[in-house]
Amino acid sequence: MSPNEGNEKNRGKQALITLGQRVKELRLEKNMTQGELAEGIVTPSMISQIENGVSLPSYRTVAHIATRLGTTVDDLYQGLTFSKMQMSGYKHALSQMAVGHYNPALIVLESFHNEELLHYEIPPDELKLNLAVCYRETQRFDDAVGLLEGLVQDLSSDNGRRENIHLLVNANLNLSETYEDMGRYFEALCSAMSARDVYAKHQSPDPFLQGKLLVHVADLNSRLHRFEEAQACYQQALRVYDQLSDNLEHVGEIYQRLSEVYHHQNNFEMTIEFANKAILALQSAGLVADYREAKRVLVKQQVNAGNWQDSIRVLLGLAAIYTQSDAQREATLYLDVAEIYLSFDETDESLNTCLKALSLLTKRRQESELLGRANFVLAGVHHQKGEYDRAIHALETAVTLFKRHHQLHDLDLATRQLCVLLKHVGKPETAWEYFDETHHFIVEQLRQRGVVL
Repeated sequence: MSPNEGNEKNRGKQALITLGQRVKELRLEKNMTQGELAEGIVTPSMISQIENGVSLPSYRTVAHIATRLGTTVDDLYQGLTFSKMQMSGYKHALSQMAVGHYNPALIVLESFHNEELLHYEIPPDELKLNLAVCYRETQRFDDAVGLLEGLVQDLSSDNGRRENIHLLVNANLNLSETYEDMGRYFEALCSAMSARDVYAKHQSPDPFLQGKLLVHVADLNSRLHRFEEAQACYQQALRVYDQLSDNLEHVGEIYQRLSEVYHHQNNFEMTIEFANKAILALQSAGLVADYREAKRVLVKQQVNAGNWQDSIRVLLGLAAIYTQSDAQREATLYLDVAEIYLSFDETDESLNTCLKALSLLTKRRQESELLGRANFVLAGVHHQKGEYDRAIHALETAVTLFKRHHQLHDLDLATRQLCVLLKHVGKPETAWEYFDETHHFIVEQLRQRGVVL
């Protein structure tokens, strides 16, 4: 490569971000559309990307654009320095992230990450963290994990400065969230606890971050059926948020999750108490969707022989609210109703409602964790009707789905019922195979989650 070619390439790199703003100004002065400027040079969408600082044009492209605009390359570059453009580009990328535009932000941040010379006001570790967030939000989980693991290792060996401590906490937290998105819940919990421990060790005065960490750790413990640990973390988070003003949103959400934890522990009194607290707090905070979820938990908890029909009417009313807007929540409510119908021997109504839920869930692009529950309810309906082959098929499907989503409690319950049915129809060997396979799977999962057996 000749020196001139090298200079041209470097100048093309320097055209990032603020050059695009200048191109746009000149185009508008000449009353040209992006299509007219792009004709014979690049696509109109590429002009849009150049103007918005998303695409990096070559020197040849810049020269053609300058000619079309009736100016020169030197005039387009006049007053633009590499440092100014880098800083402007970085701020622009952060603003794109703030509104959820992660793909264009990723392109800019990735180009800076590969740059040998970086503006002194752009912290390299902060750049890596923001790039990792973009990777995670665009489903590039392996890239995010690789970047975050390296960042955690680097920051852990040099955590004396306060800004590094804050970055280390956030790097561990983002690593945890990435593992969670990948379904690697035990690793997610380990990273979340590392973030919490770093925060606690250095006592960084950021109660909002502390509260977020505690709720995240609690959520993961709850997902892994470590309900006592989840309960303790939620209670600790409540104490943190109690120190802050205008915190009804956070407090209401924690009350709701505590209600669910107590429900799993069969502590009905505390379930009702915290569901009521959640309803009051969420109503006051104006969080309608979360208020409805708390109301759902409360209604389910209070179902009995005297009020089950009224409970169903309330739940179906909530389901109707989510029609066309939130299929997941609507399906959840239909399954609640199907379970209530089944518990009071209304098998036909249970079947119809369960099929409604399944219809909603199978239309989703991503497989829902509710599918296992739906098949489990379906198996119960067929069992009560004496349709054992259909019940077995539904339970086999439920077992597969519960395994896939690591829902161990539900997996154990479904496998036990499947084994009973298989023995009933004269297939004890198949029953034993299912039992043995599930037992080993659960033991291995528990070991990975730090449970000593």
